[in-house]
Amino acid sequence: MIFKIYRALVVLLAPFLCVLAWVRACKGHEEPARLRERRGISNIPRPSGRLVWIHAASVGETRSVLPLVQKLLEANQDLTCLITTVTVTAAQIVAHAANPQIIHQYAPFDHPAWVARFLNYWKPCAVLWVESELWPTTLQSIHARSVPLMMVNGRLSKRSAALWKKFPKTIAHILSLFDVCLAQSGDDGARLASLGAPNVSISGNMKY
Repeated sequence: MIFKIYRALVVLLAPFLCVLAWVRACKGHEEPARLRERRGISNIPRPSGRLVWIHAASVGETRSVLPLVQKLLEANQDLTCLITTVTVTAAQIVAHAANPQIIHQYAPFDHPAWVARFLNYWKPCAVLWVESELWPTTLQSIHARSVPLMMVNGRLSKRSAALWKKFPKTIAHILSLFDVCLAQSGDDGARLASLGAPNVSISGNMKY
């Protein structure tokens, strides 16, 4: 029920999200020329072949996942990695990687139609979700297409876990959408597993 209400509110507030993006652009928090990406619209051609989508919301997540991206590309010469971020600073970090096999896009808002447009265009063969920013509609849409979905460098604080325990069915559903969850620590892994995350393993903190 909570998920249905959330989706309905996102659809209802779509005009507000567009205004919000414009306001953020005026403040330098979005790139004006790329605002359409927040609605799942891209001006970059999708390359042929396999493409993995990595969502790394901001600077910390982006820095931590870039070494993994490099390893993936070294082991798979025909692979393209699409990295999405929310912040401009994180986008700049991806740009500095200067690798033709890496594409950056701003993540679409968690609107059903915009997420569907994004997935229809990029057609990822797998998705890596960095840390703990959970967007229900996006994750549900990935799962519905039977695209393998992995949480990497997963974390969940005591405070966040306590909050989610008030909505056990909702968080259990969201976490069940992941095929594998790789946690930063034993504590993070235990909290994720207790809330419904499947196949939890402890991989250590990628930032270190």
